Amino acid sequence: MVCREDFYTILSDTVNQYFSLVCGSDASFSYNSFVGSEKLIINEKFGFVAPFPSPRGLLTFLNNEYNIRGGLLKYVIGHTAAMGVWALPFVGMTKFCYINKGILGKNAFIYPQNRSIRFFDYDSGNVDCIIKSGFSNKYFKNQLDFRLKYSYDFMIPLSEYGDRWFREPILSGHPLARTRDNKLYQKGMQDAMDGIRLLANDTRSYVNADEYAARLLTHIEENISAAIKQKKIKYGKELIRAAKIAAEAVSRGKTVPLCMGHGDFQGGNIWVDSSGKTYIYDWETAGVRSIWYDSSVLNYSLRRAYGWQQLLECPDPALMLLCEDGKDREPFSVMKNTVLLEDIIYYLDDMLELPEDWGAQIFDVFAKSMINLLGIAEEG
Repeated sequence: MVCREDFYTILSDTVNQYFSLVCGSDASFSYNSFVGSEKLIINEKFGFVAPFPSPRGLLTFLNNEYNIRGGLLKYVIGHTAAMGVWALPFVGMTKFCYINKGILGKNAFIYPQNRSIRFFDYDSGNVDCIIKSGFSNKYFKNQLDFRLKYSYDFMIPLSEYGDRWFREPILSGHPLARTRDNKLYQKGMQDAMDGIRLLANDTRSYVNADEYAARLLTHIEENISAAIKQKKIKYGKELIRAAKIAAEAVSRGKTVPLCMGHGDFQGGNIWVDSSGKTYIYDWETAGVRSIWYDSSVLNYSLRRAYGWQQLLECPDPALMLLCEDGKDREPFSVMKNTVLLEDIIYYLDDMLELPEDWGAQIFDVFAKSMINLLGIAEEG
């Protein structure tokens, strides 16, 4: 973040907006000391802003983040690193900043993310999320609208919300992607799939396959043209050719079952709390897609470099199917190519919602890998 954006200006503007908008108090956040200020450490390497000595909640947070899935040695190293960073937050720091003394709370810290900044307060048990200054409201509003409309046991409840911010409880536990206990991991996977299945069944509808393919292709063509101009992406034309081939394959099907889904349904967005309860969170990209999309993202690890190769080489569509009545089954080529079109749109829309030319490199990595897997020749 520090390299790709005007991080320090955005951090300062957002923190000041937060205290004014959410807390209704005047705060002065500065990179220069002032009378009555408290010094904070900006730790670029580990991505937090906190006072020193570090608050207890920061250690809890770091232990959750570094609860590494794998062998005992990795687990011990992760927790040792968390303790070391908590005790010596100067390791990895980039800069000092200053804020009114006592305004953060004794057990609070700030955690910048891709599009938002979170304010953790372990004494109140709440975390507040606010959009970064200068960033589009689209994804934040989409998440908030979804969470206000739908209420399921697998969703984290909203405590309060307002214009460009919301509050929710801090959960104990850790992301599924970092769950070491294999039984708990398998339970989390099953619980999350059951939740997505419930949402899909409650919102399922059907659309003509040819019409849906044409709609997705039009979206891709129009937005790739915009991305070539705005973001200077490298493989836009090749990806359009790949999308046309995929759309032709989808059009041979009869219908595509659509449903409301998560959009980025992967282990990092599934949470297992200390009691073993599973939550699905981060609903920024929630929307209507094929019923096959979320299950493919999770079960074939599409957010990882090897994911699409796994899906393309898989001979059996079983992991893509959600509904037990069998009405979501189409020829495997139709299912795979529908998900491909939707995944291109996922990366494309995500990139276009970022300021300036941010996101272009990630999109090009995805596009390059896809055209290589699909055997699409690069244009000279």
